[in-house]
Amino acid sequence: MATVGEGYFERDGVRLHYLEWGGPVAGRPSMLLLHGLGSNARFWERTAAELDGRHLLALDQRSHGLSDRPVEGNANPTFVADAHALVERAGLDRPVVAGHSWGAVIALEYAAAHPSETGALSVMDGPVWANGVNWDDVKDFVQPPFPLFPGLADAYRNQAAYLPDAWAEDLERFVAAGLVPEAGGFRSTLTVPVRYDILRAMFGADTPALWAEVTCPVAVLLARSGPGEFVRMKERGAEELRAHKPGARIRWFDTPHDIPLYQPAEIARELVKLAEEAAGRRGEVPA
Repeated sequence: MATVGEGYFERDGVRLHYLEWGGPVAGRPSMLLLHGLGSNARFWERTAAELDGRHLLALDQRSHGLSDRPVEGNANPTFVADAHALVERAGLDRPVVAGHSWGAVIALEYAAAHPSETGALSVMDGPVWANGVNWDDVKDFVQPPFPLFPGLADAYRNQAAYLPDAWAEDLERFVAAGLVPEAGGFRSTLTVPVRYDILRAMFGADTPALWAEVTCPVAVLLARSGPGEFVRMKERGAEELRAHKPGARIRWFDTPHDIPLYQPAEIARELVKLAEEAAGRRGEVPA
């Protein structure tokens, strides 16, 4: 499915960019898609291609993609407010809110902050329950240096090595959208200080308290491939979530972390299920 449009809007002096596919359809809740840390809205293009006939908005969160890169103010409530501003600007009625990785944290906080305005929530390899990880123990490990790529071709090769079973040329636009020119080459739009602020807030989030505020249908989609301790942490979190949110649908994928790049058709099916649940709650008949 081709990108129908893209646009910009401003919130508190920060210019934010988004992609849009399709348009509102009666009985079919729109979907708001939130990318992960160091990613951008084009991360969702493969999923969007599997959702023909659905209305989708994917936000370049501040400091990512083509959105502005403010040095300060990069706190979770700010990112939630950005997403909510896009929803209000587009006139979306109780959208399905989906987020991947760090974007799942923002999606969860969105659903907790705006329960009456969220049709459904999808958390993709993001916060399942309390992570039990001390920020001081991981702050160096989770912040590797940002490489300087001499050219875009070098960036493509780097990403192809990271995504060996998912890489194809269609991801080149996604990679390019996450880079800005710098003397001698290209570097991530995200800066080290901003990444530090985001990660510290992410590891400090009170996830159980956030889940307690969520009242909409939920799908949690988790990746089994990855470091053993992280997978075990997700397994423990999934059990805690089942105990506290028995209605949440939890599904595991035999892929690495970036599930939507590996299994876009399956992710699309899960989002359609959520949209149908959200429409059913409103007494609508999905088109």
